[in-house]
Amino acid sequence: MTAPAQLLGALATRYRLERAASRLLAGAAGGMSLGGLLHYAGAGSRGVLLGLVSGIGLGLLAAWAGERRAPVDRGTVARHLDRALPELEESATLLVDGAPVAGALAALQRRRVEQRLDPRRAWQALPHSEVRRAALVSLPLLLAGAALLLRAPTSRGVLWVESAGGDGARLTLRSLTVTIAPPAYTGLPVRYAEAGDLEVEEGARLAWQLTTAGPVDRAWLIPSTGDSVPLTAAGEGRWEATLRAERSMLVRIRLTHADSLTLTSDDYRLAVRPDRPPVLTVVRPEERTSVDPATLPPVAVEVLANDDYGVDQVSIAATIASGRGEAVRFRRLTIPFAERKRREGHGEILRATLNLKALGLAAGDELYFDVEATDRRTPVPNRARSETMFISVQDPSSVPPADLARLAIGAQPEYFRSQRQLIIDTEKLLADQPRLAKAVFQTRSNELGMDQGLLRLKYGQFLGEEFEEELQPMGGREHAAAEAAPDKQEAPKAGDEAQKNPNQPEEKTPPQKKAAEPFAHRHDDAENATLLGRTVKDKLKEAVGAMWNAELRLRTYEPKQALPYMYRALELIKQVQQDSRVYVQRVGFEPPPIEVEQLRLTGKLKDIGDHRVAGSGRGRDSLPGIREALAALQPQAEGDRTADAVRRALAAAGEELAALAVDDPRLLPLVKDLRQLDDSLSRGTACGGCAARVTQGLWGALPPAEARLDPSPVHDSPLARRFEAMMRGGRR
Repeated sequence: MTAPAQLLGALATRYRLERAASRLLAGAAGGMSLGGLLHYAGAGSRGVLLGLVSGIGLGLLAAWAGERRAPVDRGTVARHLDRALPELEESATLLVDGAPVAGALAALQRRRVEQRLDPRRAWQALPHSEVRRAALVSLPLLLAGAALLLRAPTSRGVLWVESAGGDGARLTLRSLTVTIAPPAYTGLPVRYAEAGDLEVEEGARLAWQLTTAGPVDRAWLIPSTGDSVPLTAAGEGRWEATLRAERSMLVRIRLTHADSLTLTSDDYRLAVRPDRPPVLTVVRPEERTSVDPATLPPVAVEVLANDDYGVDQVSIAATIASGRGEAVRFRRLTIPFAERKRREGHGEILRATLNLKALGLAAGDELYFDVEATDRRTPVPNRARSETMFISVQDPSSVPPADLARLAIGAQPEYFRSQRQLIIDTEKLLADQPRLAKAVFQTRSNELGMDQGLLRLKYGQFLGEEFEEELQPMGGREHAAAEAAPDKQEAPKAGDEAQKNPNQPEEKTPPQKKAAEPFAHRHDDAENATLLGRTVKDKLKEAVGAMWNAELRLRTYEPKQALPYMYRALELIKQVQQDSRVYVQRVGFEPPPIEVEQLRLTGKLKDIGDHRVAGSGRGRDSLPGIREALAALQPQAEGDRTADAVRRALAAAGEELAALAVDDPRLLPLVKDLRQLDDSLSRGTACGGCAARVTQGLWGALPPAEARLDPSPVHDSPLARRFEAMMRGGRR
């Protein structure tokens, strides 16, 4: 092989390596970013390793695919140099080993190209844009991955926490791993988590594994609720313990050596996600259904069932009432569902048909039923019951005969279709679509959309929304402008007495009113003009949004796509109805029974007293431990309180803060500062800024003050004293 051919081969090999390295760098940078994201999400070092391996693997795959798609050899490099270097006179391909040379002129041209070919200039002439692109992409990804690693929750953790004693002994907590095994009925796999806040399922089995260094004699898990759990030594600095997640708490790790050296970690939040009972929504039939006794048509039952981990047992609990007056008889029945179909998540669609003839219903009878369901929770499942539905069979004998001479129509107009009826009509329209003409199908779909819009506006009134606001998505801007047009007055004429005087100063808003505007409560605001709670309002807003999406698709002749939104709207409406129910226990004073025969006409009032309820007008003080700690940390109280008294106040405040931090992780730094201040007081050492940080944090942890009306004091006066004397039967 000639020297020029070897040079072209070296350039091709070097270029292939550069292209593969650039793609591998981009893949590794992407893997670094992915690993940082997984580490931030709680996967720990396993997430970082998984991200790096995935990124490097993708980079290698991209390099192999690029080489297969566009290979680079000596001929490729020679052809590129012919286009990039004019001094080669488009004759670099003559340098390729094995290239045919015809005649003395071609041989002379090849020698000229060999003399003019510069290796450095040839390398610079090759395209290096892929390297620049890889560098531009890799740098942001590497910075993002590093930022995620530094901001990961485990950076606050207990890894490599050390504590040294006076004799040189050192305790170190190197690693903390938790194996989370959810209950078997959930169907969730076992997962692992490193030191940090945990969110687990109720009843999950938590296996804690610690790795320590130094002369550790004993180790404990210290939860904020309950007794400490000792860890068992497993050899080589490993400690193990098992807990079952029953309720949310804070957990700390404590290591001791010969009762003289102690290492305590930060508090970590263990949030337990409870297993909720199933949610049942009856789609059909209507809440009250009346049927003709001559036909007794079957009644279709359709129910939406949702649960965290799936519904187990479900059935219809029916009661049939027959007869009239005192001769009413009741029968209890349990009817299974004929069809159970899976839907998204852990939900199901349940269907059954009530055969009224087979159930023995006759004219005047009534059937009440609800749906009962249990989930898969063990050992005691959660139970749920739907609303009660009523099916009545008409009784012709109870209807008075009509006077044809004076026929009175007592039927009331149907103002709105219910959401359930809209769903039934939409499904019926889809079933009839093959037999309907296109114009008829579109007309019926548009009418359903109009009814859905009316129902949406009806529910929108409960949210305090304006009618024009509801019409904006439907092209109602012209309607809103037309409604607002009468409010605009015409410009006054030149001779009009009501014309504004230009010399008259404009009326200005007082500065006190301007200052109070941000704090004013405007009753015409859509967010304020409602008495619904925040949770109920959010669900109702979501239901109105689903109705709008359903209306849009019905008006555009797409009823099949509207059905999921209609089902969602019905489900949310039923949840709102359940949330708005309030159950109040009967309380109050129960007077003793009066013995009429003994007290009547006797005139004795000895045992009859006046019942008075005295109240201070003040509620129970909330968070007394935090308030006591704030009082103890005041500068004027330092000389009056001993360190032990301050530590007792801080301990009480720490218990209350731990209970609050279970639901609010933002309080965890405050718990750490409070424990650091307590440790400094116990050792008698200074903790710069700890008291100020704890005081500021405790003030922020207190709930906002409630406005209370204190009873006005009763002023003593001669008239009041005379009145009291008269009431006692004496005179002054």
